[in-house]
Amino acid sequence: MPKGIAIPNLENALSQSRFDEAVKLARGLADAERSWLGLGRLLSLMEKDHDYQKLGFDSIHELIGEIKILTGYGRSSMYRFKTLYEECSQNGDPPEMPLSSAHVFKQLPAQLQCDPEIIDSVKKMKPKQFKQKIADNYPVAHIEIDNEIKLHPPQSVFQMWREAIDGMRLLENSPTLTHEAVFENLLADWLSYARPLLQEMQK
Repeated sequence: MPKGIAIPNLENALSQSRFDEAVKLARGLADAERSWLGLGRLLSLMEKDHDYQKLGFDSIHELIGEIKILTGYGRSSMYRFKTLYEECSQNGDPPEMPLSSAHVFKQLPAQLQCDPEIIDSVKKMKPKQFKQKIADNYPVAHIEIDNEIKLHPPQSVFQMWREAIDGMRLLENSPTLTHEAVFENLLADWLSYARPLLQEMQK
């Protein structure tokens, strides 16, 4: 065999191919963390401008149902993105940001949502870093850092928990009410009853 001719290493080529495919998929997943905003914006605009009627649908709900049929993507997620976009856009079109950061951004006062430094941070920072920055430097926002509680309830208690979640979402007319919000409401209700009794006992 002539010298100087490189022999392809098939094993290395396969490894490189797998690596390239992994990078491609990871990049797609990273992009997907921010694509919620575009979908939420489109759904909101199609409802506001009655695009659904021009496309032959009776409501935005029918249009979202058709998107689900065509794509297999969850209807509840599309509603969640639409609502979150609308909550984040009260003071102008929101910047591109990760989904988790949007749940912090929507709670900020109007002056902070329009602050160039905040906008730059929410675009560049990881959600955990962004939330920490807001909690540390902007007390007016009343953003708190989450603490993790791990529970292992028996099945009977877990069923009560599920009943409380479903019932509170129904009564509050808030189908996306978080588990944390349900937990907070339950604690607040119990403490409103228990605090006077505890104070009386401590006299």
